[in-house]
Amino acid sequence: MIKFKNKKTERVKYGILKGKHLHIALCILLFCGANLLIKAQAISNNFYSENAWMPDSIGEGANKVFLNGHLHDNWENVRKSNVKLVRFGGQTADYNMPSRFQYLRMVDSIRAKGMEPILQLSKGNSNYDTLDALPIFRYINVTMNRHVKYWIIGNEPDLYTTNKTASKISAYIKRYAQAMKNIDNTILIIGPEMTSIKPEDSNAPVQKIVDSLMNTSWSGNILGLITSGSGAGKGFIDFFSWHMYNNYDGLTSTKSRSWLIDRLTTTDSLRMGRMKRKLDSCNIVLGRTSQPVKPIITEANICYYSDTNFVANDNWQGVKGNSFFAGQFWCEAMAIGVNRGLEWINFWSVMEKTGLGFMTNSTSARKSTYYHMQAMGQWYTGTNYLGSDKSTTSNADIKNLKAFGSKDGNHIAVFIMNQDSLLVVPTNRAYSIRLNGSYPSSDTNRITLSMGIDRTYRDTIEAASTTLLVFDLNGNISEKYIYKQFDGSTQPGFHQKYPQCGNSITYTQSTLDAYYPAVYSNITIGNGTNQIQVKNTDNSIFHAVNSITLNKNFLMLPGQTLSLIIDPTCQ
Repeated sequence: MIKFKNKKTERVKYGILKGKHLHIALCILLFCGANLLIKAQAISNNFYSENAWMPDSIGEGANKVFLNGHLHDNWENVRKSNVKLVRFGGQTADYNMPSRFQYLRMVDSIRAKGMEPILQLSKGNSNYDTLDALPIFRYINVTMNRHVKYWIIGNEPDLYTTNKTASKISAYIKRYAQAMKNIDNTILIIGPEMTSIKPEDSNAPVQKIVDSLMNTSWSGNILGLITSGSGAGKGFIDFFSWHMYNNYDGLTSTKSRSWLIDRLTTTDSLRMGRMKRKLDSCNIVLGRTSQPVKPIITEANICYYSDTNFVANDNWQGVKGNSFFAGQFWCEAMAIGVNRGLEWINFWSVMEKTGLGFMTNSTSARKSTYYHMQAMGQWYTGTNYLGSDKSTTSNADIKNLKAFGSKDGNHIAVFIMNQDSLLVVPTNRAYSIRLNGSYPSSDTNRITLSMGIDRTYRDTIEAASTTLLVFDLNGNISEKYIYKQFDGSTQPGFHQKYPQCGNSITYTQSTLDAYYPAVYSNITIGNGTNQIQVKNTDNSIFHAVNSITLNKNFLMLPGQTLSLIIDPTCQ
């Protein structure tokens, strides 16, 4: 399951639901560490989000730079990734302020595919003492009547030479926020966009700025309410934002796979949780319980690099942006982010010259990060649950095994990720999952999620792979998808590896403790003595080829349905 390490061991469970049919989908990851046991959390409709990078060009006049990016040729691919919010910003855009045409083109392109834009009001390292960036906001929202809801003021101010103090950051955010909300008080503002947070290190320069900006005893804090003008009563900011890359605590080129496996469940998990708790406290003190400031991450990835020296070994087998492992890292970051109270995460990015994009800039090839994002966005909706696991041999948490799941009104989804490396002797793990909060009695690797459903599922997951299980709301398995590093980087994401056409199976037990998803030539339910009775609350989905055989004693009650799905790949 997903595990977190703290000064003391905490235990957590993850879960999420999203539904097409009456299903349950579970996501399980294989990791080391202690489990945090925390109540389930609602998943924001906007949680799955990206950064709009990189376009063909940015800026205008003397500041215009040509990037040769193919973003605007790939909006349909972005839509298919199930992304909801798309941020247009970042360091290059901040130092080369986009033109009115570039802003407007971005807004219209994003909305044309059913997504919503987040726009960064850029000033770079310029003088923020004036409001000379305000005309862009007025042009987009008023003159061109686009009424963009989400706006960011600046980017990574702790890197600037002239604006890297809390007082200067507070001054320009408040100045712009009040002016913008006086023009359109329906907008929501995001800031301060710090490069990182380190709440466990009060002496870190970035944390000193963060602490000051959140200090409710200081008049310069940015969490309070506007007191004058048409924006009065609105917050200066509505989302407190920062960026999350691993290089700020040591470049991933020098970090191991095991370090990265522990990173999200230890350091970053604690940071997210502390930020949420701090903001909750500030909202109470500042009277913002009806419109609370919420935490978000507007840039995130497994690593960051802008120099070719850091691109070494950035391949499918590695641990950087082009790797299979990076997709699992994103998947875990999303589950942990929901658990820790984040409203959303904007990953960096759609495409780039380096390996950070979830598509390649030159060929638009989709990567592991794309397919993991796509699967999460499709299935991981509703309520998030963290799982916990235990080994029968050691009675301890299972190394490299993580699990999290979701549940909504249509299905249960569970993701299982085995992060064992293929560079050593591969470890295929037999596991059992129970959905009622208690551990299964069998199998070496036992997993539980507290979804209140008395069902157990058993299977095996290969090393360096992700499994997606989809159940109905009664815990009956209906679909199974797998994605493996072994299949290579050209594999188009999650495959429904079962059906296994031409096989057959007979169920004789009165309850289905484990239903392995497959398309069979025949399915027989019941043998005359151990009949299966479908209750009036059950609607189960079974897959078969050609026929389903039901014993004569099999009972179907009024109003119930038994669906046969013929898979075209098995005909």
